[in-house]
Order: sequence, then C-alpha cells, then structure tokens
Amino acid sequence: METGLCVNSRNRGGANVYREGIFRMNKVLKYATAGLLTLLLFPAMVGTAVAELAAPALLPGFPMLAGPQIMVLWTPVGGATKYKVYINDVLAVETPAATHIVPTPTVGGDYIFTVSAVDAGGKEGKRSSPGKVSIVLLAPPKSVSSNLIGGAPAIRWDEVRGASFYNVYRKDSTSGSFAMIGSTQSNNYRDPDAKKGKTYVYGVTAKNVAGIETDVSKSTVTFAWPAEAVAKKESLFAAKKLKLVGTYDFRNDKGVTAFSAIRKMQAVGGSLFIVDSGRCQVVVGTKTGEFERAFGSNGVLEGQFEASAIYGMGLTREGELAVVDTRLKKVAIFRTTGEFVREFDVESPAPVDNLARGLRPFDVAQDSKGNFFVTDNGGNRVLVFDRSGKFLRQFGKSASQQAVGGGFFSTPTSIAIDKEDNIYIADYLNERVQKFDNSGKFVRFFGADPGAGKLLRPNMLYFDAKGEILYVVDGAYNMVHGYNRSTGAYVFTFTNEKGDHDGNVATWGVDYPNSIAIDGKFLFLVQEKANNVMKFEILE
Repeated sequence: METGLCVNSRNRGGANVYREGIFRMNKVLKYATAGLLTLLLFPAMVGTAVAELAAPALLPGFPMLAGPQIMVLWTPVGGATKYKVYINDVLAVETPAATHIVPTPTVGGDYIFTVSAVDAGGKEGKRSSPGKVSIVLLAPPKSVSSNLIGGAPAIRWDEVRGASFYNVYRKDSTSGSFAMIGSTQSNNYRDPDAKKGKTYVYGVTAKNVAGIETDVSKSTVTFAWPAEAVAKKESLFAAKKLKLVGTYDFRNDKGVTAFSAIRKMQAVGGSLFIVDSGRCQVVVGTKTGEFERAFGSNGVLEGQFEASAIYGMGLTREGELAVVDTRLKKVAIFRTTGEFVREFDVESPAPVDNLARGLRPFDVAQDSKGNFFVTDNGGNRVLVFDRSGKFLRQFGKSASQQAVGGGFFSTPTSIAIDKEDNIYIADYLNERVQKFDNSGKFVRFFGADPGAGKLLRPNMLYFDAKGEILYVVDGAYNMVHGYNRSTGAYVFTFTNEKGDHDGNVATWGVDYPNSIAIDGKFLFLVQEKANNVMKFEILE
C-alpha cells in the first residue's frame, strides 16, 4: 500500500475518515472478535509455550496512516505472550498487544513492517508477511513566482506532493514579519487587497492533514507593481450593472449562521439551496434571506456526506437535487423537501492516465435523456452514467505542456448542459471553458484569450433563463462573465451600479465569488471567503 501523510493533495485541511477507512475498521472489529474467541475457547494456550508459534497475519489494509501516525494491527496468536514488531528488518518494539502505533514519522521513504509472536519461554515464532507504507514528507513549495493578473498580484508555485492545502503570507518588503492572508487548495493565489505601488514579499507554505506546515521563509517572492499598472485604465469590458440589495448569512432560530464552508448554489422555486461543505449539509433559505431548513449530515451511510467533501450540486430532470461527495465518491439525490431518494457510486472501469491524481468527483449535471455527467476533478475527465447510476463512458485526458488542446483538462470543476444537450466544462487550471457535444466530441473552448472576458480560475457555470447566455464565475478575478453559448463569444461582465473597473477587471466589492443564481431581475452571489450570499438587482 503506497500512501503519504496527506490523503489527497487537493482536499481541504482536516483528517477525515474515508469510506474505505470505515470498511477497514469493520474488518478490524471482525478480526479482533476472532482473536477474543481464541482466548475464550483455548485458555490453556494463553501464556503456555508451544513447539512453534504461528506467524501473525497483518489485518487487511494495515499498516495504514491514522492521521499523522502509522498504525499496524494483526491477528492474535494462541500461546503468544508478546509480539516483536520490525520496521525495515530492525526490531522497533516488543508489545503484549496485537497493535502498534508509530508516532509522526520524521523520515520519508518506505516503512516495511513484519511481526512475530513470542511465547512464555521467550521463543520467537515466524514473522508475518510484510506490509508497507510509503511516507511522503512535505517539502517547501518551489518555483514561487509573481505576476500582475487582473489588476492584482498573482502568486504561483509548484504543487507539493502530500500537501492538503497552501497558506499564503505577505509582508512589506522593507520590514515587518509575515502575516497570513489566505489559504488555497490550488497552486496559485491572487491578492486583491494589495495596495497599488507598494512592494510586497509573499511567502507560501504547504500544509497536510496532520497540521504539519513547511517553513514560510523557504518559499518567497518579491512583487513590485509595474509603473503602467498604477494608473487606472480605460474599461475594456461591457458592464452589466448591479445594485446591492442585501447580504444574507441565513441565521437559524438560535442566531447561528447556517454556513461553515459555503459552496455551490441552486435556485428552485422560491428558495435557494446552498451546499455547506463544512457542515455536510444543504442549507435552504428564502430569497429574502430567511433560514428555512437544512438537510444532510456527516457520515458514510446513504444520504450522508464526509466533512469538507461536497462541492457540486445539480438539478435533475425531475426537479430533484443531485449532490456530489468527492471523498465518498458518490452522487446522492434528494427531493427539495430534503427527503433522501437514492445514491450511486461514481466509479469507472477505466484507470486515470499517468498525469492524473486519482478519482475525485466534483460536480454533476443531467441531460435530457436522464444521463448524469460528472466532472472528475482529480482524474481530469468527465464520467457518464445512466439514470440508474450505471457507468456508460468517459471522455477527457490530463493536460500537459505538450497537450493543452481541446479535450485536455487540468482540474475540471463545474459542468453545465444546454438545451441541446451540449456539455460545458470549467477547465480550472487551464483558465478556460470547454464545450463538447453530448457524445464527448470537442467543439471549442473560450475565455482563454487576453482582454475582456479573460478567465483565470473559472469555477461554476450557469445558464440564464432563456438558456442562451452561459455565466462563468471566476473566483480569482472576483468576476462573473457572460458568454454566448453557441459561439463562445464574450458578451458582458457583471459589475456594480457605478461600473467601477480597473482595465478589464470589475472592482465591485465582491470577495471570491463561488456561484450564482438568477431569479428574474435579481442575481444571488455566493462569497466563499465571507461565507454569505449577496443579493443584487440587475439594472440593465
């Protein structure tokens, strides 16, 4: 078994138990019960020397990582008074228990475990078959660089194996100490709060699920504003102006905000349905900001979700809500009342390519035939299932420096399907949207060209009421663009009622928009960092 100190390099922080971890623990209970029966049925064997003790058997899935530690369990051996645990053929410990935990490893590499049983006379039996854990220690991010993108400093760095997320720090170039300004799962960060003309030093750290963080001083870069960027530029985009009506956090009857980690939103009837990844639930609120209810809970059973694992949510043709769990790798379907209907596993018989990070379903949409299309954020592909959840096909491959054309993805996120069943994918790290026909044949991509409508981190996709304009939410640029769904041509950008701008960037007081919903003349916008929903009136 090969693993690292991080469960998945794109997951947010926090050591969460995966579904397969639950399966393993069930097996642990099974074998522990068997060991107990051995002690009850054969008491004479306990503490009594035997001719030759059997070799312990490591339990399935062990050794394994349990947070920052390594845990190994094995079946008890009749007649054994203690066990010897070897790591890489060196005796590590002697223990009377059928388990051993290694504290947080400080050295990377392969840890190969074998275990032997020892009887009352001190005679050691045969060793178990070996079990292996591969430890990946965090290294400081490399190749940290800075650039001016969208009117603000943008920092990039190489991805770090084993990192769950990255913390970004900033300080004045002349003095002071680093202060953290944000966290991200991506290998880039845009600082919209930087003051023009001021020189900064940025530092980046990698952090894993065990809470281990690299040294910020090892990964720094200095950013200085280009002289031409200091002056305000003429607007390059077509503004669609909005007037702020209100900001809602949907507090419940106890006065507690409903959100912990807000994600995708859908408008259904008179209500807003909003994914709260942190609390493993879908929050329902009115379009005037009142909390109605919430459904979903933390767990691995049907209708439950892993913590910080639900992002995408789509509407089915029956008007139900399909919610994707990236860690349990499933799509759970609910009625809008919150009643659980069914779920299906997101899996594919075809392996991911060698540039991918493994299966990580992110968002879902359903076509007119009832087929579900699921973006695989880790596998850089789109998986297609029939109405019952049976796998049908897949399309897409991982992008590289040599292959970045149509059909090649780099962390696909949101998905939308138009009225002709064409498929649109937010190609997050490739800074564009790709369009395919229903069979998965590439049609075109857009949003990648410089100028008005240029995308940096396309996150969520939505269609207008007529199904002609595709809205693309760009969290890094803090903007929402509209494109013609047929041609991919840029149409407009939402901004405030004054049309404030800096070149082709709207400056309208929105902090990292995640998703939107359109209801007649109103636009609802999720602010991911602020954990709230803004309501705007569309003025033109």
